[in-house]
Amino acid sequence: MGMIVKDLISVSQVLDFLENAKKYGNPIHSVIIAYSNNYDPTVVDALEDYTKIRMVPVNHNHGMNEVFKGLNISEKSSNELLFSKPLAQGGLTPYGFNRNTVLMEAILLGCDVLVFIDSDVLPYVLVETENGVEFEDVDFIGTH
Repeated sequence: MGMIVKDLISVSQVLDFLENAKKYGNPIHSVIIAYSNNYDPTVVDALEDYTKIRMVPVNHNHGMNEVFKGLNISEKSSNELLFSKPLAQGGLTPYGFNRNTVLMEAILLGCDVLVFIDSDVLPYVLVETENGVEFEDVDFIGTH
């Protein structure tokens, strides 16, 4: 599973999806989380009780740069893949760049399948019932 966050500050950002996957029999072997600012190590520790967590820094990924050197990828190409000039508005990096950071990590780890999860989404859908609008649990990973 892959996720992109600015800051990982809450277990629930990931845990809701891990519990949903387990409930529906979809094993998650690891979660790759690309973060652009910061993460709380206690959150990562808590999540590792459920599965392996790989925290990947966006724009500061010197570890992956070393791996690329070992693969004989030129420094110029490596820098183009791993370091992005922040956008003028808000100092954020482009979404596609962040997504590619997770994808490159997954490829280097030998992942067969990668499902991206947005940190502002929940593994539920809204349905209208006789009692009004309610959340309904769905097999979020299985439907992807």
